[in-house]
Amino acid sequence: AAPVAGVAAQRKTIVAKAKPARAAVKVTPTRATAAPASATRTSGALPFTGAELALFAVVGLALIGCGLLLRTTARHRSQM
Repeated sequence: AAPVAGVAAQRKTIVAKAKPARAAVKVTPTRATAAPASATRTSGALPFTGAELALFAVVGLALIGCGLLLRTTARHRSQM
């Protein structure tokens, strides 16, 4: 038989532990469930990634400035 690519679906039976007076409840999900859009947390800010974005902006501007400086000095030297 030819090999099949992909990942096979998995089903798992979850047995909830109840008080001794109650019987155990078995839950068998038939498909993956996602949280509804209204239940997800939204805020006006981006998630914190640990990166200091101001530092990256300063470094980027410095690189652009160095590139422009090299370009203008190279033009002056080639005209001499």
